[in-house]
Amino acid sequence: MELWVSKSALVDIINFLDPSAIEFARTFETYLQWKKDFTKLLKEWDKIYVKHSGAKGTTKEMNDLHMAAMLPLNELITANENFHNLEVMIAKPGNPIPVPEFRLLALEEKFCEKLTGVCEIFKDYGTDPLVEHFNIR
Repeated sequence: MELWVSKSALVDIINFLDPSAIEFARTFETYLQWKKDFTKLLKEWDKIYVKHSGAKGTTKEMNDLHMAAMLPLNELITANENFHNLEVMIAKPGNPIPVPEFRLLALEEKFCEKLTGVCEIFKDYGTDPLVEHFNIR
């Protein structure tokens, strides 16, 4: 029963965000109320989902599935952060430590590798598949 309630709350959120259901005449004044309603739906779903998943979280099997599914995205985010931090260090005016060129190239290569992996997943499983060839660089 709790699973059904959790799914129903999630469907309510999806229906709320459905482009055909959103008013196109929304103004600045109506946006604030829409945002409050949306936040209320998210809080209700969060409360229901936490109750559904149990006080101590998910089961080990479910956690293993989630971790495996999110691994490519987590690796991409980490590679992006490392590459970005190095670019910021290089761009900092008066940087006393010169950054070796090979380090920049290695981090760029790692980022491109991880982004290509995520694009491969979208190509294979996405609802709007990517074309066969995509050039990350």
